[in-house]
Amino acid sequence: VQLITGLYNPSALAVDPLRGLLFWAQCGTSPKVEKSSLDGSSRTDVVTSLIQQPVALSLDLPRQLLYWFDQGMRSISRVTLDGSHRKTVVESNGYLDRLFGLAVFEGFLYWGDEVTGSVCRANKHSGSNLQVLMSNITSPGGVAILHPVLQPNRPSVCGRPRMTCQHRCVVDLHPERLRFSCSSPETKLNNSQAPGISSTVPAKPLSDATFAGYLSLIMFLSLLLVGTALWWWREELRPSRSLTLQSFSLKESRDPLIIPTPSGSEPGVGPGRKPC
Repeated sequence: VQLITGLYNPSALAVDPLRGLLFWAQCGTSPKVEKSSLDGSSRTDVVTSLIQQPVALSLDLPRQLLYWFDQGMRSISRVTLDGSHRKTVVESNGYLDRLFGLAVFEGFLYWGDEVTGSVCRANKHSGSNLQVLMSNITSPGGVAILHPVLQPNRPSVCGRPRMTCQHRCVVDLHPERLRFSCSSPETKLNNSQAPGISSTVPAKPLSDATFAGYLSLIMFLSLLLVGTALWWWREELRPSRSLTLQSFSLKESRDPLIIPTPSGSEPGVGPGRKPC
């Protein structure tokens, strides 16, 4: 299922489950940061100016702030979720050459730099108190922070802004569009109905020629079956005919087979004829 189309070189993604918002960044000729609802509707621009190459996004959910790293400008900036109150927090300081991850937790920004092979942190409001937490990292892949605060147990938006779930939002993928539903711990589900993400694959439609061939074959077999049934029915109801002597009427032939001849004449010689 395609939620967002028309993107050019998308580079980062972030999700706000409490408010049902999806954020993404794209580079290329028109670099910017956008947002939409979880079903892809209500698409809106968040950052479109003074941006070159956004490659990392992170959300500060308690304060409703969006942070991004711009590799072209070598800086980390932030805005509110509607794109206002923009501020540059961290500028090029020797550890912002090529980020491989960005995260926000409590009062700090955390990121990893691939060039120096290090993980750093700084104050999320001013960029001060820079600390190198780890160094000499080989083959870095990303930065993630796990904490219960980052997974709040609160009602969250499920699909559209007006649909809120108290416990869990279940997403069902369909060829045409997404379907969202709420699930509670008391709901008894079979294994086949367990909440999660499922995908249905549509059957391949038949071509017009194939469909016409099948239809012709079905009509031919139907006519053949009807004809066979009618023939059997006529044979079963037809009265039986028995050949008896009474069924024939024997009449005397008016033309005798032997023509009587006069006495003294040879057969085959009529009166007035001479024998050969």
